[in-house]
Amino acid sequence: MPPVLDNHTLKIDEYKTSICSTYEKVKEYNSRPGENVLLAERYTELLIVETHRNQREREEEIRCRGDDHQQVLKTRASEAYNRITVDQLFKPDDRGDVPKAVILQGDSGYGKSFTAMKIMYDWASGDVFKDLFDLVFHLKCKELNDISEAHSLVDLLSYCPSFTSETAEVLKDSKMKVLFLIDGFDELKFSFEKTSTVPPKDPSTKAPVEATLSALLKGLVLPKCFLLVTTRSTASDKLSDLLSDSQRFTDILGFTEEGVKEYFQRFFKEELLAKKAFDCVRTNETLYTTCFIPVICWITCTVFREQEEGMDITKELETATSIFVHFVSILLKHHCQGLSQPETLLRSLGQLAERGLQEHQVLFDENSLSEAFPDPSQATRYNPFLCKFFLTSTVKQERMYSFMHLSFQEFFAAVHLMMENEEEALKKLQQLLGNYCWVLLYCLQCCPTIRSLELHDCNITAEKLRMLQPALSRCEELGVAKSSLSPESVEQVLSALSRQWSVDNVRLSVTTITGTTAACCLDFMQNTEMCPHLT
Repeated sequence: MPPVLDNHTLKIDEYKTSICSTYEKVKEYNSRPGENVLLAERYTELLIVETHRNQREREEEIRCRGDDHQQVLKTRASEAYNRITVDQLFKPDDRGDVPKAVILQGDSGYGKSFTAMKIMYDWASGDVFKDLFDLVFHLKCKELNDISEAHSLVDLLSYCPSFTSETAEVLKDSKMKVLFLIDGFDELKFSFEKTSTVPPKDPSTKAPVEATLSALLKGLVLPKCFLLVTTRSTASDKLSDLLSDSQRFTDILGFTEEGVKEYFQRFFKEELLAKKAFDCVRTNETLYTTCFIPVICWITCTVFREQEEGMDITKELETATSIFVHFVSILLKHHCQGLSQPETLLRSLGQLAERGLQEHQVLFDENSLSEAFPDPSQATRYNPFLCKFFLTSTVKQERMYSFMHLSFQEFFAAVHLMMENEEEALKKLQQLLGNYCWVLLYCLQCCPTIRSLELHDCNITAEKLRMLQPALSRCEELGVAKSSLSPESVEQVLSALSRQWSVDNVRLSVTTITGTTAACCLDFMQNTEMCPHLT
């Protein structure tokens, strides 16, 4: 006969059963009432490292695209960056000590809250932390901001899913190993500065919410408990100051290359549809790179699914611009309800983005934001498009901002150009083309028709022409001028141009003319319509 379970074990089992039921399904942004997805079927493992990245490494991640971006992520996943999985968050360090607190840092949209829900579900299912913790509680910080009256820790736990008075009784057992999962520390409105309030040392003692949370984080109440706190990087230092000395820092970097493909398979379920969507995205370097950010991967998959019925899903998503427009509209709808004029936010973002491209800048300080945003609240409170973090040097610590990726910065710069008058837009566009033909691509994709396009003195290469191909193919007339090309480059440029429907004027200056070069030029003139001038 199996042994009789004690009363605490029965209550914990009931709590776990309720947790499994609560976290089994999750609601997405665009879900209709009652339309949820299974958490276990949707969650995809994230790349988590146990290393702080410096400014150069952050800039490298923001700038890289395609294969280069994949290589950067592979480097981050190597032993040098101490990759860590969720089940290893509380593993002993080199000295055999188990951290009392773990910081799980990540930018907006990188999967912090989704990971927190998965941890709750896996613990209750017996798949993670099975022998480490008897109880795990999930406190969502954004739900605690509006509590005005005094609360004890037990009172706050009543906001946790599935928490009951029976669970509170178990909590009083000093032998219980307890983990508090505090999700979204950066969303708390509290300053956690010193106050006259005596910090509570008993979980049943009432105090202002700020004091009660502070006591929990500092280990003054339930000092034997463990903490796992998720936060955006902008608040990680404040959090670290509150926590005990025994803490571990981890950083979510998004999906790996394998993770993106796995997410598409999990999202669509149908193998052929998943492959069709993934293959389409894989051929678009910009779009594929941004899919390493979980929220953008979800948006991309959602757009494909919405186009699925009765039409080719690749038709409406041929351009990165269409994905970015959809992404911006979703974030404006779900995260910027407090804005009375969203177009003002877009204009300010565009101004910041354009200035950064002009100055080859992807990281912005507070002064840069204040110059671009007349309303400070738009720069921070209502702005899901910028990542916020602290950079620490030997002499100071500075709050910095960036777009999620360089491609977003280029997109908003293009949006800003489209808002300018034609003369001013052309002037700025010419200044940007030398190093950013991506800005041109976004602008061209916004144009319903392109009557004529002349590319002069803008550092055009065969690679850039291939990247611009989806937009250039819609040009009625196309002119290209480039100087000092090698014979090999001439062949590559002419090969890229040969895919145009028509080319009006091509002027190429070459260092050396070879027989192969001459043959390529002759073939191009004979097989390309409306090409009266090739010099």
